[in-house]
Amino acid sequence: MTKTSMNSFVPKDQIDPKILSQWTSKKQDSRTLIVFAILSVFFTIFGLLFVISGSNIKEYSVNYSDNPNCGLNQDCVTTLNIESRMERPVYFYIKLNHFYQNHQRYIDSKDEDQLRGIDKSKENLSKCYPIITNADAGVTHSYEGDPLVPSDPAIPCGLIAHTLFTDTITIKDPSDVDVPISTDNIAWDVDIKNYRNIDPKRQWVNMQDQRFMNWMRPAGLNNFRKLWGVINQDLEPGLYSLDIRNHPPSTIFNMEKFQSEKTVILTTMNDFGGQNLFLSVCYLIAAGLSWIMFITFIIRTIKNKRKTL
Repeated sequence: MTKTSMNSFVPKDQIDPKILSQWTSKKQDSRTLIVFAILSVFFTIFGLLFVISGSNIKEYSVNYSDNPNCGLNQDCVTTLNIESRMERPVYFYIKLNHFYQNHQRYIDSKDEDQLRGIDKSKENLSKCYPIITNADAGVTHSYEGDPLVPSDPAIPCGLIAHTLFTDTITIKDPSDVDVPISTDNIAWDVDIKNYRNIDPKRQWVNMQDQRFMNWMRPAGLNNFRKLWGVINQDLEPGLYSLDIRNHPPSTIFNMEKFQSEKTVILTTMNDFGGQNLFLSVCYLIAAGLSWIMFITFIIRTIKNKRKTL
């Protein structure tokens, strides 16, 4: 920089703070307007998209916990009324209320190596405490019907596996014909790749069952739903019957004593997933706040321009 150009600068004691603050404020206001304009349009568009797409989703559910015939070690029948036609694929969920999977001890109670098919002795399954052996799990037979040795390691071990949802639910249409429920590709691809059986004759549950894989991913809230199957056919309107068998391999774990509620959900989906009113409301609230801030800064910019005139 030359001496001449250096002398061309205005001395600091001659700079008017008011002029400098006005110049800075205008520049910041213009940038802020652009940011809030983009956010307002973004949240408005996606909020409306979620509302419109969610209105086309059909969802029907039935809570069978209140049925006195659907208790532990009982068979029962309940009904689900489908009011309008559901186009394939129809997703079959089980929903649990007041059941906590987010306790740290519960989450840690599993052995990743065992789930990947590595056979380990009970002395090396300390991560699964307090469910390490078959006796701890209260299981006596494998899922293929072979007797289990009580002192052998439970396969799988741990609290998450021990609390596996084991109600068997079959659905019949209004004509009393069974509705097939597929369990293919309902789990995460990484779980399908990694989960392996060790020895079916020594396992109380099939670790390559995709319903088991979904259960082994703990939910963050005490009210949650798990994908339990897919119905690859259209469901016509009518009264569907649900045959429910509540016969867990172990009577030690009883959901009723935790006052948990069990619900069957049949729902369709769209490109944004399932029905989610909460997400739609959040986006619309964010859109409203962004528009308020956008209008506020427009008014501020107009007032600043008038002051400079």
